[in-house]
Parts: sequence; C-alpha cells; structure tokens
Amino acid sequence: MDATQSSVLYKPEECARRLSCGRSTIYELINTGDLVRVKLGRAARITSESVDAYVARLVEAAGDGRS
Repeated sequence: MDATQSSVLYKPEECARRLSCGRSTIYELINTGDLVRVKLGRAARITSESVDAYVARLVEAAGDGRS
C-alpha cells in the first residue's frame, strides 16, 4: 500500500489518482457535496472517509442496476 492509499487527508491531485479521474472532476465532486473538503491552512484536502463513502455509493448504485 502506498502513502496515497493510507492517508487520512488527500490533496486534490492524490484523490484524483486514487479515483482514476481528473483534478477538475474532484472539484466538481466537492462542489456537489459528494466529497468533503477541509481546509488545512490555505490548502484544500479531501477526507479519506468521504472518498470511501463515495466509492461505496458508486458500488451500491452499480449493484442496483443488476438483474
């Protein structure tokens, strides 16, 4: 497990790598409330709990479409 996967807080770029998406997508997810951003000084960080919850919601939604 690398440092990105064991962090409590992610930089937007780290979060984007973990979710295999772009940085702008991370900011969209923050703006829609799907990811929780906290401020650490002037820096934005995303909580690992919100990333895990977001992935769980995606998996649940994918499961709802199965027959």
